[in-house]
Amino acid sequence: MDQRILLVDDEAVILQLYADFLDLNDYPYDAADNVPAALDYLQRREYSLVITDKNMPDSSGGQAGGMEVLRFVREQNPATEVVMITGYADVQTAVEAMKLGAFDYLVKPVSLEKLKQTIDRIGEYQRFLNSADTLQTYRTLLRQVLHHLVNTEQLGSDQLEQVLRTLGTRIDHLFGLQRQYESIIDRQTEILSDIESQLGAFKATLPQDSPHHQWLDDILNQSRQRV
Repeated sequence: MDQRILLVDDEAVILQLYADFLDLNDYPYDAADNVPAALDYLQRREYSLVITDKNMPDSSGGQAGGMEVLRFVREQNPATEVVMITGYADVQTAVEAMKLGAFDYLVKPVSLEKLKQTIDRIGEYQRFLNSADTLQTYRTLLRQVLHHLVNTEQLGSDQLEQVLRTLGTRIDHLFGLQRQYESIIDRQTEILSDIESQLGAFKATLPQDSPHHQWLDDILNQSRQRV
């Protein structure tokens, strides 16, 4: 899936700010200023990421439009990640968003640098060899920590932001190690392909009854077991 982003926010100034930022960084995107428009976009095309405000009108007349978008994405577009943005930060709200499957939770005013880091992190995770498991592990870790915070003490928005930032850094380090491992696997796979090609060319030069055929097959099998 290409990294195309859907922006959803009912505040025109904020929506334009994010749109200008995505234009500046060459991220392909669409923008919706209400929930029905967002759901229409989601029904018509695929997105790698949805960035949505939480507190905006929903279809039931409430102010949890972002949650409605999140639920729709999780039910209809499970490969799409969602970043929830809100001006009202509390641990309970963050836990609710994570339980529904949000990838991350950002508090207004959102630093554009932080937003870029989040977008790039999601793009990196989606390129992993087993991206679905990687993303699910990230969401599970984040949800478990937030659930623990709910059961211990109430945090202010600054403290919550610090906890999320620290946790994100630690998880990035964990998956950075996984990326290094996957890079090794990718390189081994390339080398194995080269070995197979060379062995195939070599075998083609041997007589059909040559005992070296078995020897070459043994080398190939041993190489495959290393990957």
